Parts: sequence; structure tokens; C-alpha cells
Amino acid sequence: MKKFLLISSIIFLSSIFINLSSNAETKTKESQNNKIIKLLEKTKSEYNKKIDDIKFEILNKSIELNPNYIEGYFKRAKIYFNKGKHDKKLNFDNSSSNIYYGVPGMGSFFDKNKFSDKEIQNMEKVIENYSNNPYKDTYYASWCMIKIIYNNENYDKALKDFDKVIELKPNNINAYFYRAKIYSSKGNYDKALKDFDKVIELKPNNVNAYFYRGFIYYKYSCNNNKALKDFDKVIELKPNNVNAYFYRAKTYSSNGDYDKALKDYNKVIELKPNNVNAYFYRAKTYSSNGDYDKALKDYNKVIELNPNYSDIYKIKKDTYDDYVRDYHNKGITNYYNNYDYGIESLNKIIELDPNYEDAYYYRGHLYYEKGYYDKAIQDYNKAMEFKPNDSNIYHSRGLAYYKKINYDKAIQDYNKAIELNPNYENKYFHRGVAYYEKGYYDKAIQDYNKAIELDSNYENFYLYRGLAYYEKGNYDKAIQDYNKAIEINPDYEDAYNNRGNTYNNKAMYDQAISDFNKALKLNPNDEDAYNNRGISYKNKKNYNKALQDYNKSIEINPNYEPAYYNRGYLYLIKEDYNKALQDYNKSIEINPNYEYAYYNRGYLYFIKKDYNKALQDYNKAIKLNTNNENAYYNRGLIYYKKGDKKKSISDIKKACSLNLKEACIWLKNNKYW
Repeated sequence: MKKFLLISSIIFLSSIFINLSSNAETKTKESQNNKIIKLLEKTKSEYNKKIDDIKFEILNKSIELNPNYIEGYFKRAKIYFNKGKHDKKLNFDNSSSNIYYGVPGMGSFFDKNKFSDKEIQNMEKVIENYSNNPYKDTYYASWCMIKIIYNNENYDKALKDFDKVIELKPNNINAYFYRAKIYSSKGNYDKALKDFDKVIELKPNNVNAYFYRGFIYYKYSCNNNKALKDFDKVIELKPNNVNAYFYRAKTYSSNGDYDKALKDYNKVIELKPNNVNAYFYRAKTYSSNGDYDKALKDYNKVIELNPNYSDIYKIKKDTYDDYVRDYHNKGITNYYNNYDYGIESLNKIIELDPNYEDAYYYRGHLYYEKGYYDKAIQDYNKAMEFKPNDSNIYHSRGLAYYKKINYDKAIQDYNKAIELNPNYENKYFHRGVAYYEKGYYDKAIQDYNKAIELDSNYENFYLYRGLAYYEKGNYDKAIQDYNKAIEINPDYEDAYNNRGNTYNNKAMYDQAISDFNKALKLNPNDEDAYNNRGISYKNKKNYNKALQDYNKSIEINPNYEPAYYNRGYLYLIKEDYNKALQDYNKSIEINPNYEYAYYNRGYLYFIKKDYNKALQDYNKAIKLNTNNENAYYNRGLIYYKKGDKKKSISDIKKACSLNLKEACIWLKNNKYW
């Protein structure tokens, strides 16, 4: 605002002095000039002290003597106006003297503008000595101007004088113009607009009036349409008016019309290539338009032109943040559709600023979501160099290690994350999941307990604790946790599924089927629910319904190996060995490390008396799980059938040592014992 209300004080003073002395070019005046100049030169050595307080005595006296002195009111009003905007003295350069040629001695007097009390007295004495001179009013008003320019008067006095000028001369354009600027400075924008309207009415091509009126419409009246019309008019009248293009650009930007705003900022820079504000606001417009590359280039230009530009480094960093966040959020919203785009953008940011730590962190997230866990870990490592005590980075890297099935490193990172921030529930939760995968169910339960202590309203915590209790064989506690998860979220499909499985293990098949039905109501395409309900029907010996559910599960997901395994088992029960064999083969094809499929297929070969193939499958099952007691027992029986007593006894003893009751009984009753 202040920038556009300033008026050059030098020009202002010169116009007054020129006007006041326009009729004073006579020999008498020249003689007086010489005498004044001589007196002033005598006091040059004393120009050491700044004027503190000089009154309006002379100009006030002039108006007192002539109440209809329009020029006096106008000049005094402009001085009040100027001092309302400046609370400091003006600095004139050495060339200022030649613009005050119309006033005796004023130019040389302005060369230094530091006056001692004695100097002021000398100047006033000069004027007093010419009390009978017909040009005294010229010196009087000029000296008044010098004194007033250093005074700290206010806008209210200026308004009174401009009011008086308009009263005496209703069509005085300048009076309306300056009064409008005072109203604007005082925040009385409605009155300011009326005065600018009057200026334009009296002088339709007044460029400044259109500009200032447009500025008020834009800045204070929230009337962008009228502001644009005024800025358009300024540019029509003065096609190279930099300020008009600049503020029209800001108005367009305020309207969200970024393309037009950019065109105007481009014009400003064309007219004034080092206009730092134009680069700054063009950068903001690029940023608003999502063109962060261009925005950052302009912010760099701002720093080049003015390294101390207000908050530029913070704003530039915020733009980087927006850049990263924009692409990261797009990626999270659109999943794999935009992850590559996000990674490409983050690559660009890192290219522009290799020390921008958050870019590595966010890119690590995107690599994680893409399944590029090694690259994610590399980026988290880099981010950690910048922020070695950021718990979130350790947590994120732990998640990546977990996905790589490196549970030990995952747990190490979760430990560090918890050390740095012991009050974040998800860190305990994820460490609990890692412990669960390692079979450390008690430790997992401890972490789930801590997570629930920090946030007792998150259903996932109860679900996973229920799983840990399930694995420990504590089905009642597992069901309690599933109940709580469902209480928090009645539409929690996984909780119904898991509770149904627990009911299955407790031989509560009807309750299990009821839970699977609820899960399927929530998600009719849940292959797990169909598979699990099939198990319940199989346990109830309702083989037809079981077969229907297994078929439906495979229809939904043709690569769902548990459904093939369970359907194969059903065919085995029904003694349809060929179909059973086909399903076990398919299950192993999908998952070559499916331990139970090898075990059951081995049993099928045993029934078919194909002992060699049976041995191969049991060997594979034991290789996948060296504690599979049933595989040892059955392999021992095959060795028994084949007459290999040593291997038979060895395997059955191993099964007994793993607490398989049947193996221990066999050893006790068998003659080879």
C-alpha cells in the first residue's frame, strides 16, 4: 500500500517553489537572491544539527491574512499529507539545487539539509530583512515548505486543508486526488473511491486515478472485476505501466486465473527484468498452478536479486514441501497409477537440492508402496543421515525390513523408534507383528497390550492380539479380543473370519458358519470366508456344501492354494484319489513351499502304495518344517513297510520326542521297541 501512495518529495517541493516564484524574475529579486545566498554560505560550516521541530508559522500566517488563499491551503495540505506518510527527513542529492532555481538560495540550502539553530535564525533573519519586499510571500511560503517537510503532522490537518481548497475551488483535480489518497491511507476506502471517481469525471484520462482506484478495488474492496477494468484502462492509456501489469496479475491470481496472471508477470519482467517482486509472485502463481519446477527457478532468481528478500528461504522450502507432498498425496490417493510419477518428481527435487532430506523420506515411502523394499531402505538410510533421531524413519525402515521377511532387523528398527518416541502405539503394534511372525507370541502380546494402552479404540490391535492368543491355543481370550474388535467396528470382516476360525477349533461349527456368513455379507467376494466356511461344513460332514464353498473360493481366486488343499482333502475323504491328487498338485504348483500339501499328497501316495513318491513328499515336508511330527511318524511307517527298521525307529522316535502321542504308543506296542 505505502509504495503506491508515496509522492516524490523532491518533485513536490520543486513544483511549489517554481509556482511561488514564477513571477519573481526581476533585478530586485536577483539582488535579494545574491544577498540570501551570501548569508547562507556564511553559515555552511554550522550545518551540523538536524531540525527537530519547525512550525507552520509562516504558511499559517499567510492563510490567516488571506482565508481564501487556495494555493496556501493546497500546499499546506500536501505537506501534511507527506508528513503523514514519512516520519523522517528527506535526503536530497547534490543535484537538488538546480530544481529550486525559482526561490532565492533554496537550492544551495537544500544541498545539505542539516541545520543548526543559528542557521535557522540566519535564514529567518534574511526573510525578515526583506519585510517590505514585494516577493516576501515567495520566500515566506518557500521557507514554510522547508520547515514543514521536516515536521510530523498528520492526515487530519491535511484533510481540512484539502476540504477548504475544494470548497473554494470545487473542480480542483489535485485536491480530490490527494484527498483520496489520504482517505485511502486512513482506511476510509469508500470516500477515497468517491474522490477518485471525481478525479476521473473531471479528467477521464488520469492514469494515476484509475490505478489507485483499481488498487483499492483489488486490495480492500474485494471487487476484482472493477479492479481489472481500472488496470485495463491504465494499460490502455499507458501500455508500459509496470505497476498496472503487476497488480492486474495479482488480481487475476486472486481470481484463480493463473494463465492470465502469468502473462502479466511475464510482461512486468520484460519491462523491468530485475523486478524482484514480479519473480516472487510469479513463483507463487506457478506453485498455485502446480508447476513447482518453474516456481523454484523463480525463487532462485529472487534470491539472486535480493538474498535478504523477506522469508524467501522459508517460502522456497515450503514450496519444496508442497512439491513433495503433492506428488506423495497423489500417489497415496491413486495407488500404483501415480507412484511412478511421484518417484519421478522426487527424483527431480533431489536433483535440484540433494540436501532436501524429506524428499528421500517420501521417495522411500513410494518405493515401499511399489514393493521396491531395497530402494526404500536406501532412501530411509539417506534420510537418516540428515535426521538421525527421527523415530518415524526408523519405523518406516523397520516396515521395509519386515516386508523382506528380515524380522530381526525390523525389530531392531522398531526398538530404536520406540526408544526415540515411546508414546506412539503403531511402533509397538508393528514390533508385535514381527514377534508374532517369529513365533514369539508372548512378546507379541506384550506389545499389543502396550499399543492398546496407548490407544484402546483401534480394532486392529485387538484382532492381532486375538491371533497371538489363537496360536497359543487360548481360544477363549482370542474370541474375547475378536469380540472387542467387532464392538469397535461392527463391519470388521477380518474379525468375523478369525472368530469363525476360532469357533471351528472349538468345534462350535454353527457359530463359525454364522460368522463366515457375516463376513460374506460384508464382502461377497471373500475367498477366505468361503474356504473357512467350507471347513466348517466339512467338519459337520456336509460335504456337498463344503465342496460348493471350496469351488466358489477357487472361482474368486484361481491361485488361492488353501482352497485347492482343502478341496483335495475333501476328495481324499470321499476316496476320489485322482481329484485329490490333482488339487494337491495345483496347490504345490502355486506355492512350492506349501508344507501341508506335501504332507497330504505323501499320505495319498502311501494309500496308493507308491512309497517312493510318498517318501519324497515327506522328505520335502520335513525339510520345510523340521518339527513336523506327523511327517516323521508317517515316513517312519513307510520305512517300516519297506523293511528299513533302523530308519523307521529313528523317525517314529523323533515324532514321539515332538509329543505325538500316536508315535509314542506305536513304539511302546511294537516288537522293535
